[in-house]
Amino acid sequence: MVKYYEGAVNAGDIVSNRKFRHRIINEIIEPFLIKRDDKRHFTEFEKQFLWHSNKDKTCGICSNKINDWSDYQIDHKIPWDLGGDTNLSNAQIAHSSCNKSKGNRI
Repeated sequence: MVKYYEGAVNAGDIVSNRKFRHRIINEIIEPFLIKRDDKRHFTEFEKQFLWHSNKDKTCGICSNKINDWSDYQIDHKIPWDLGGDTNLSNAQIAHSSCNKSKGNRI
């Protein structure tokens, strides 16, 4: 913490000092942050694969039938914002409206 203070007080605007302080802050708060998958969105191939592999076309959120491809989205079972991975084991088909209204809930 002393080095952080010194870097902030003495020549705080120097790029190397700003980078140093940034690194220290990241090291302090990183353990408290949710780790997120680098991949945010499913691919078109994954979307098609999931749709065609689901025989009933049942929404994973409301359990009603999805009647049309245009009303379909892939839902993260565990939301991406809460650390859920963007892979097919964490995916389910959902109505577009159900997926949007779900938000970050599990």
